[in-house]
Amino acid sequence: MKSASAWMDIFEATRSDLERVHGDMKRLEGDNSNIRQKRNLAKKLTSARDNLTKLQRQLLQMEANPSGFGIGVGELERRRGLLAELQSLQKQADASINDRSNSNVSFATRRAGGKAAKETEETMYMTDQALVQEQKQTIEQQDEKLDVLADGLTKLKYMGQDINAELGLHERLLDDIENAVEKTDARIQSNTKGVEEIQMKSKSNCCIFIVMVLLLAIIVFLIASPSTLESVCKKK
Repeated sequence: MKSASAWMDIFEATRSDLERVHGDMKRLEGDNSNIRQKRNLAKKLTSARDNLTKLQRQLLQMEANPSGFGIGVGELERRRGLLAELQSLQKQADASINDRSNSNVSFATRRAGGKAAKETEETMYMTDQALVQEQKQTIEQQDEKLDVLADGLTKLKYMGQDINAELGLHERLLDDIENAVEKTDARIQSNTKGVEEIQMKSKSNCCIFIVMVLLLAIIVFLIASPSTLESVCKKK
């Protein structure tokens, strides 16, 4: 069986919040110095609206299944009356908020160039002077952010110039390296041709040397063997 006591807990808390909001708004009426407190009251009123919606939904569930919640017809009727009481308190609190909000419509309209601007919880409790001051502070903050952005862009500009100069230096270094490589390649090719020519000359000189050695060997052989020379002559 579901418990119905939670409904009463939410009801008591919501009624207390609505009575406090309504009373405090009446007490602060015409006082523009407690802006933060008025903002907190507006937040409480929003929370109370949510709780009121929750109570309405749970009461419908109780009406659909009274036995499941252990509640009778008389108790249901009593809770309907309590819910109506909360709705009346909510309307009173809303009226207090709307009265203060409407007092700033004229300035909000002037700020928007004749077109009514949407009021927020942050501005509905602020006087015209406070709104002007807030607008000035907002403009000053925007100017500061723009100055920071401009400084950042200037730094990026200088960094780009430095990078461009560095790239130019690297390009010149690469050109020098390429020229050195081309010169070295030309020298290698020239040296290769010289080596090939030397090799060809070496082969030719080697052949001449071999022929001279053979001729010298023949001459030495003939001198060393005169009998052989005579026999050769007799045969002829």
